[in-house]
Amino acid sequence: MKEIKTNEDKEYLQPLFEEVYESVRANENYNNDKIKLYIDKSMSPNAYVLGSRTIAVTRGAVETFSDNQIKRPTRS
Repeated sequence: MKEIKTNEDKEYLQPLFEEVYESVRANENYNNDKIKLYIDKSMSPNAYVLGSRTIAVTRGAVETFSDNQIKRPTRS
């Protein structure tokens, strides 16, 4: 897992993250400005949360999922 460095990844993922985060803030009264978004080099399509401040999206998810699938993952 690493910080998102490429402009292409930043320009794609950051707006998706901000849209979801704004929705959570509005609907659940949650406010934590210290959440960071990372990318994982795994080609397996997935995303995960570590603790309360770290969200990671895999390279496989970026290359496989639609915008809506990245924004609204299925819960198991």
